[in-house]
Amino acid sequence: MPFTSWDFLLYFLPLTVVAFHLIPPRPTVWRKILLVFASMVFYAWFSFWYAGLLVVSMVLNYSVGEWLGYELDKKKQKLIAVAGVSANLLLLFHFKYYGMFRESLGGLFGISFETLPVVLPLAISFYTFTQIGYVIDVAKKPSIKHGFVDYCLFVVFFPHLIAGPVVRHSEIVPQFANRELSPRSKDFAMGITLFLMGLYKKTLLADPVSVHADWIFNQASSGGALSMFSAWVGSIAYGLQIYFDFSGYSDMALGLACMFAIRFPINFNSPYKSSNITDFWKRWHMSLTRFFRDYLYIPFGGNRLGLLLQIRNILITFLVSGLWHGAGWTFVIWGALHGLYLATHLTWKRITDRMGWSIEGRSWTALASLITLMAVTFAWVFFRAADVDSALRMSSMMLGLDGVSIPERWAVRLDSLPFLSSLVHGVTIPSPSIGWFWLCTHLSALSVIALFMPNTNQLLSGCQRLMGDSKVNLAANLRLRPVHGFVLGFLLMGFVYTKFGSAPSPFIYFNF
Repeated sequence: MPFTSWDFLLYFLPLTVVAFHLIPPRPTVWRKILLVFASMVFYAWFSFWYAGLLVVSMVLNYSVGEWLGYELDKKKQKLIAVAGVSANLLLLFHFKYYGMFRESLGGLFGISFETLPVVLPLAISFYTFTQIGYVIDVAKKPSIKHGFVDYCLFVVFFPHLIAGPVVRHSEIVPQFANRELSPRSKDFAMGITLFLMGLYKKTLLADPVSVHADWIFNQASSGGALSMFSAWVGSIAYGLQIYFDFSGYSDMALGLACMFAIRFPINFNSPYKSSNITDFWKRWHMSLTRFFRDYLYIPFGGNRLGLLLQIRNILITFLVSGLWHGAGWTFVIWGALHGLYLATHLTWKRITDRMGWSIEGRSWTALASLITLMAVTFAWVFFRAADVDSALRMSSMMLGLDGVSIPERWAVRLDSLPFLSSLVHGVTIPSPSIGWFWLCTHLSALSVIALFMPNTNQLLSGCQRLMGDSKVNLAANLRLRPVHGFVLGFLLMGFVYTKFGSAPSPFIYFNF
């Protein structure tokens, strides 16, 4: 039941909201039970059988947390915590990585394994990591105690269950454990506004450009004709698709939570406006970045052990991050690329600090931003490609290893410019249905929105920028005006028109 489907918009969400408000706010347990039940129905809509796996996972992790709270011996507590985390990782390995492991092992030794296909349970990466964080936190502080209903709501609350944010119990459970779940009219208005803005990003910006990205990546995977130009266009198209797709989902998740008087941390903050790769990861999927920082990077030593070991810790963290996103070598390479980007930026920063170089000014910031954006766009090829071969084919085209080539029709126009025409050569490649010119115009318009337009928190906060602090409460900073209602209502017509002509498209992060 995607957030953009009619089942969700016309039935599930209205019925859940109405039932929630029909239940008296005191005692709060009944409203919490309703949200747990509704969230399980939401999950079971995708897969009834794997809803049982989710329940087993919750019971197991809650039991481990309770056991840690009663056990006082430090060694036993550590063993229990290690066993709990290991059980979660083994479950994740079986469903997500077992097939990849067998295939890679077979390819390495020339052995063919016959395995039964395993369907990946929806959102297993998200709810597993959410609960691993809980087990580790309880192991560090055994006095943490939550009721079972509170714990279940923390894990399965439907706005974040499928694709995040990866929330921590300390920022969510106190919101419904220590006070009434009684949304005010302002909460509901803010929630609807955020939800609609995310809905429009997904359906009016992300989905239309996905057609172009899919077309070019399908060309790469099928061995079709490509050029340096078309490869870059394809990667840019996918970069814009995933940008607006995940930005839209993040807005919708915050908005849905707000409707029930629950606040989520900000998870997306205009990452394409970053001037370096470190800043990019402070803005993209902020809750997941924070998870890997707190539970992997810092325990390995963080930046406390010198530059070389810090680089090692960065590479390990991003290799794991790549694997978390998908069971394929393309994701591992994507994670390795970002690890190398961060290591390069860290080394460069150390050099400039040691040499006393002062690199400032708008020109340098613009150049640094362009380099960062190109590096991120290049890495998206491995994130999106169907396999390593097609990813390498596209990436070699983008690097100009097969020559600097553009469509033949465009190359002819460079004949009057001898210098440029000597650098590039024309190739005959298929043209998209709307033509290269209009495709580039479409991508340029979306790029302007991503790079120069204010984001959601800026638009709804009187353009008062909220920096990348994941603890900032977005809803508390919203300022709604009549113009917001007019614009959202106007865009609603575009959404309804679009929805009648196409089937709902799942969010990209639903695959992880």
